Amino acid sequence: MERTRIILVRHGETAWNQENRWQGSQGTRLSERGRRQCEQVAEALGAAGVSAIYSSPLERAKESAEIIAQRLNIPVKYTEALRERDVGQWEGLTDDEVKQRFPEERAAHLAHPGTFAAPGGESREDVFARAAEFIEQVAADHPGQVVLVVAHAGPIKSAVAHALRAPVHAWPRMDVENASITIIEGQPGSLRVIRVNDTSHLASPAA
Repeated sequence: MERTRIILVRHGETAWNQENRWQGSQGTRLSERGRRQCEQVAEALGAAGVSAIYSSPLERAKESAEIIAQRLNIPVKYTEALRERDVGQWEGLTDDEVKQRFPEERAAHLAHPGTFAAPGGESREDVFARAAEFIEQVAADHPGQVVLVVAHAGPIKSAVAHALRAPVHAWPRMDVENASITIIEGQPGSLRVIRVNDTSHLASPAA
């Protein structure tokens, strides 16, 4: 079987990203800067030979995918597997607010980064499981092709950890910035990481 090249792009910046708020499964929209970032991603991927695009259905990812897809002239397929982690009662709060309102839960979050779930939310292990299954399925369904995946930091970190056969608690040790490009390549059961958190295409005043 031929190797699949999977290009993972985190959605562009939102106002909540600027304010350092927990977004989770909320339907936040891109900022003007975020839209410009996605235009730069589209330009960077213009010659990449992308043949399929998958995206999270959450508004910020959907908007990002549509900007890129319009430039590449490829339809977008949406999947729940790429949704960001639901952080329950932490949604919309800054980290300082979480520390003030949920001190015990915040301590548990740091002590058990893989299994902890915020009140009403899901754990990193939950996201890891669905992201790993999705990335393996993409490799199986698109041999020899280049596939673009537009998602969130959580699913992208999970995909990288899965490809590296690293534990889920390695997730907090990765940076995946807005509109960054991460690349995984290979066959089902044999994936490797080519690039992580590349933002070189954003190196301009517009970024």
